[in-house]
Amino acid sequence: MDMLLRTTLYAGFILTASHNLAYAEQTQSAPAQSLSQAVSELSPRYSQVALLAMDMANHQVIYSQQAETLFIPASTQKLLTAVSAMAQLGADFRYVTELWSDAPIRKGHIAGSAYLRFSGDPTLTQADLKAIFASLVKQGINRIDGHLYLIGDKQEQLQAPGWVWDDLGICFAAPVSSYIINQNCVYGQFSPSTANNPSLVSLRTGSFGIKISSDAVFDQKASREFCQLDLMRLGQNSYHLRGCYPGAEAIPLAIAVTDPLKFAQDTLTFQLKGRCR
Repeated sequence: MDMLLRTTLYAGFILTASHNLAYAEQTQSAPAQSLSQAVSELSPRYSQVALLAMDMANHQVIYSQQAETLFIPASTQKLLTAVSAMAQLGADFRYVTELWSDAPIRKGHIAGSAYLRFSGDPTLTQADLKAIFASLVKQGINRIDGHLYLIGDKQEQLQAPGWVWDDLGICFAAPVSSYIINQNCVYGQFSPSTANNPSLVSLRTGSFGIKISSDAVFDQKASREFCQLDLMRLGQNSYHLRGCYPGAEAIPLAIAVTDPLKFAQDTLTFQLKGRCR
């Protein structure tokens, strides 16, 4: 209950501070000293606070407090991110994933290459991609004679500074990319051994190109002094699960994709070859 209260207070502090900063920018009458005092009064006891407010029109810093300090990203930041996105992009903003070609269409064929542009849509799913190509079939187009090129940002920073390295394999730390499919997350299960089978990692349908090996075990009697699972990220969307889990029941897995572009390529390869199940 105490943790919930602190979280609520912190969220309220962020929103209140944001309002104060916006008001200061409009009136240009509240000095930084007053803002510092307001932040101090609103901060919960023992909290750590870092703020940076910048005028987006001229890029001048309005207010700064411990702006260079790295904190673990917390869910309260989502509130400020959502408010900023609404203010900057507007309520009518929509992500667009486009498929186009500059080649002529001949007898149901695209006589050349096609291009699929990803826009970083966080809601894009494998079903959406399948629907895009199904719409071509409805228009009488059933073949692309050339290549299918995936278009996205050339240089991307997939993780923000300060993200904890051993969280990067978990879905809430999935990479930020223009290539997003199913939130760049795949799901599976880690099941205990039986009389005839070792402990097993299984993935759900749709985990295209994802490979997971494992030598992890279940400590069914919780007899080990130290027992913890560790997911190693090996690159190219390959992983290795090691360590142990204290218990005897299967547990769900939610694994962040390491390479978003490769995941998109593997997904579309399976879909266009008709191997989706």
